[in-house]
Amino acid sequence: MSTHTLGLYLHHLALSDEVGCLGDASDKDLLSLYEAGQSEPAFTELMRRHGPMVLRICRRVLGRGQDAEDAFQATFLLLARKAAQLRGEAGGPLSLGGWLHRVAYRTALNAMAQSVRRKNHERHAANMNPLHVDPEMEASWNEVRPIIDAELDALPDEPRRLLIACYLQSKTHAETAAALGVPLGSVAGRLEKAKALLADRLARRGVVLSVPLLAAHLGAAANGAVVPAKLFVHSIEAVMIFAEQTSGTVSGTVAQLVKIGLTNMPKNSTGMGFIFAGTAALLAAGVIACQTLLAVPDKKADGDQPPAAAVVEHKPQANKTELVDRYGDALPPGAVARLGTVRFRNSPGGGGYRSVRIAGGGQGYVTAGPMSAPSLWDGQSGKLVRRFGVAQRQGQPIAISPDGKTLAGIDGVSGHLHLWEIATGKVLTATDVKLGDLSRLVFSADGTRIAASAVNNKLYVWDTTLGLPRWVVTRNRHVSTIAFGAEDKTLAVVEGKAVVEGHVLSFWDAATGDQRPGQLDLERAVVSTSVSPDGRTMVLEREVIRKDRDYETDVAILDLATFQIVRQLVPNKGRRFQVNPIQALAVASGGKVLAEANGGGEVRLWDAGTGQVLRRCQGDRCFVDTMAFSADGKSLVGLDRGRVRVWDTATGKEALSNLVGHDQAVTSLTFLPDGTLVSNGWDGVARLWDATSGEERQQIPPTATMDGYVPVGEASAAAGDGKTLTLLDLFWPTGQENFVAVVRTWDRGADRERGRHVKQLGDAPPQSLVVSPDGKVVGCAGGQLPGNEVHLWDAATGNLIAKAAGLYPAFSPDGKFLATVLGNREQQILSIRDAATGKEVCSAPAPQGSAFTRLAFSPQNNALISLSESGLKNTVHFWPLSPGEPAASGPRVGPPRVLVDDAQRGVRTLAFSPDGRTFALPGDDGSVRVVETATGKERVAFAGHTGPVWSLAFSADCRRLATGSSDTTVLVWDVTGRLQNGQLRPAELAAREREELWAELASDGAARAQRSLWALAADPLGTVPFLAKQLQATVKRVEPEVIAKHIRDLDDQVFTTREKAYSELKLLGEIAEPALRAALKDAASPEVQRRIEDLLLALDAHNKNPSGLSLRGVRAVEVLEQIGTPDARKILKDLAAGAAGSSVTRDTRAALERLRTEK
Repeated sequence: MSTHTLGLYLHHLALSDEVGCLGDASDKDLLSLYEAGQSEPAFTELMRRHGPMVLRICRRVLGRGQDAEDAFQATFLLLARKAAQLRGEAGGPLSLGGWLHRVAYRTALNAMAQSVRRKNHERHAANMNPLHVDPEMEASWNEVRPIIDAELDALPDEPRRLLIACYLQSKTHAETAAALGVPLGSVAGRLEKAKALLADRLARRGVVLSVPLLAAHLGAAANGAVVPAKLFVHSIEAVMIFAEQTSGTVSGTVAQLVKIGLTNMPKNSTGMGFIFAGTAALLAAGVIACQTLLAVPDKKADGDQPPAAAVVEHKPQANKTELVDRYGDALPPGAVARLGTVRFRNSPGGGGYRSVRIAGGGQGYVTAGPMSAPSLWDGQSGKLVRRFGVAQRQGQPIAISPDGKTLAGIDGVSGHLHLWEIATGKVLTATDVKLGDLSRLVFSADGTRIAASAVNNKLYVWDTTLGLPRWVVTRNRHVSTIAFGAEDKTLAVVEGKAVVEGHVLSFWDAATGDQRPGQLDLERAVVSTSVSPDGRTMVLEREVIRKDRDYETDVAILDLATFQIVRQLVPNKGRRFQVNPIQALAVASGGKVLAEANGGGEVRLWDAGTGQVLRRCQGDRCFVDTMAFSADGKSLVGLDRGRVRVWDTATGKEALSNLVGHDQAVTSLTFLPDGTLVSNGWDGVARLWDATSGEERQQIPPTATMDGYVPVGEASAAAGDGKTLTLLDLFWPTGQENFVAVVRTWDRGADRERGRHVKQLGDAPPQSLVVSPDGKVVGCAGGQLPGNEVHLWDAATGNLIAKAAGLYPAFSPDGKFLATVLGNREQQILSIRDAATGKEVCSAPAPQGSAFTRLAFSPQNNALISLSESGLKNTVHFWPLSPGEPAASGPRVGPPRVLVDDAQRGVRTLAFSPDGRTFALPGDDGSVRVVETATGKERVAFAGHTGPVWSLAFSADCRRLATGSSDTTVLVWDVTGRLQNGQLRPAELAAREREELWAELASDGAARAQRSLWALAADPLGTVPFLAKQLQATVKRVEPEVIAKHIRDLDDQVFTTREKAYSELKLLGEIAEPALRAALKDAASPEVQRRIEDLLLALDAHNKNPSGLSLRGVRAVEVLEQIGTPDARKILKDLAAGAAGSSVTRDTRAALERLRTEK
């Protein structure tokens, strides 16, 4: 031991008494002490508390070497520098433990990035990641740990702080409550919700953990790290010296890590919402790879044994306990059925680059696109085999080596170019620098080089060892595409001043990056290109005419050996398209066969020599935007809005065309009275499903194609008996014709069309097309309609019923009223109109700064919810509706209240459950939340789609929720958590269990109350008499005369009488509300008016944020309605005779009406 270190030990011992006196001080107090006088004992206590957690995080990322200790030191140095800002927040909304977890994790990533740059890549990968994980094996603990760290880091603040405090810092619930400032009684519920949220996020990354198993993993993450004494005392010394200067006793590596952290951290921010450079180089080196983010293995401390391994998705066999769809593919947690299939279904994403390539050796097809990482699909079954890296929002090109064994692509987290081994998913190598968006990526014919062109007009060439590029050139012209020439000595570049101008072909020395003399004039602007699998032929789509929306293009075939155009074709001569006539091109090896996908939904094969069509590939609506031939030319694969389609080029027949389900996005869902689910999609097909088994019962073919149009299914509805369907299709013009709506009525029993009518909509697409719930009226808004009007048509005849001002129309459940949005984005108005006349019934201004995007009526016509954009977030508002005076005049809308203030952007739909107690709120990430209407709190959430959710429908019994997505599938979710073969799984509850569940019905947490609700409903025999007793004791029954007397007593001459009346009315709460509102109009004196107003203000505040205790009676009514037995109905009838102002009374009467209707 050096004398310097020994001196530090002795100095630390001398401070031990002072440190010991600070054991009960809060983090905030310790930070204040340190900031006020550079208190060494205070900082020592902070490091004693949090040091083990910080070191564990650093070691999980970096192993047990010096890099981890450097990251540990840098983390506490950053804490010292940020103490002034943190001291006001520690223990508050930020939490020092949560801050340190985030800083340590990201500093460790930066440390790894530095290590990558210091070492040769291959030697570094061999030293730090020696284990080659078999892709068929379950993920090891070393694989799971960094995923948990990454997803924990990405959680919202409160659940992240709870998990860190309880699991990583091993605090008790009482300590957690005190540290985070939350009620002790709510810690357990909030912690369960946090674990469930983290489990959902992990599932999206391919790690499926039950909540108990996740807790085991988190607990294990807290074990096995003690800060070595030497590291501890040297770190304290470094803090005391380095906190006030940028040099001192720390190493250059630590100093650089601190500099990076401070540079990327906003000066006045402690939220750590800044960018760390380490993630990029970390993933570039292949240390963290693929979707499982392989950990750097560290040597386990004694007793540091991992818990049971997680389950990673995309295994060949699903777990025995997993539910599967009809094809044997696992369902996501909470789903009970999948309608359609995930096979050959790549996430469609949004706008951006899409690629498809064929892997060698019969391994299958590789796709990439927006919101989807490069993915390998089995060519025989269509199953997803694995994903490579992490998805990018905009998508990036991919390339496969000539031997078909290696995939090149951009990782979505790091932005670095990676090479993966296709057979295993293993990262082979990666670039040292982050790249921008690429436009093309190609291998040389001998597989030793990779070239890329970027949208910023840069050209790159690497050796396949990657690292730094051999050369980089920045062009001052738009670079369209690139290709290697004969013998790989030349890189050919298609470039031009702008896309609309003529392009040229320039030539570059592939080894040096020197431009070669001469260029080939391509005469016209090049729109798209494709290169044959043998690298000898390039086809170029060139724009010939572009006038208004009239396109005509030709195809030039370029020999890459001579760099000469050998022939030209005009595949769509004389045809008019509103979109580009050629959507995608591909050329087979040898250059003799050309594939063309056009704006009319066709895929055709051409003889490149004669210009004759060889055959048309199977499929009527193939909107393919990228294609590729196999090396032998026998297969053609394309991406059709996310669906992988494969054709036999000899016959044009499609492989796996018998997969059941929609080919494109699912745009509408409707449950029929008999439980059948109707789905409509952009493929124009309406499908009727058994929502329990997932079996397709009936298929309604699309509207017969009209020449020059492409039909898209928009909406569907059913008559009250479910026997007649109304189907609404929108026809998109492929030429200059107008948009057209076609409304069909379909007889389910006869399985044939009863009638149809056609509506011309003008040359712009409509903003909304909707059908009334009974299918009798169609509404169309926007497009070419004048003045932002909604036109209402009779669905059977096509006759115009009325015109109503506004956009975003929504019908009331009975079809009598229509809600629309008036005004501009700066100031909008919610308007409710008579659907028969279009005249306004009532209106209300939108909250300031809100812009409506969706509206939905409650099933009882007593409320409406709106979704509005406000800045960077979406908000759901609840608008109460009350009967007008007289009632026949229509509803009146009251002031809104915020239900949800963190809805995702891009939400396309909202849906109430049939009982109105909940509504579904989807996300563009494929998730959906079921929200309690009374509180705005989440009851349950589901995630499992690979594209945004576009449509929603609850079953009549509220037990299932169906979601339709742009990923072409429908998922049916178990809202109860207890469904078994479509029925509630029965339970036999003990008396003590019923008491506990009754207590949980009063929980402020909607999720906990929901679980209790369905558990009680599953035991009808025990629950009904139990609730009868409980409700009798808790539900108030007050005669109207008693309330009237209390109101009169507010004006009594005796002060004590007035005070007693006020207190009694306050206790009665909502029961007295109708009488109070009536009395306010005729208040006997100013004092009476003031007292009534105070009571009503208190009631309004309670209604905006009702407590769980006040909702327990309503939730109990929900249990009884779900049970629905004669005994349960008898209790409901008794409750319905209660006070008119009681929410329990109102809810009971509505429940009885629904039960009567169902019967």
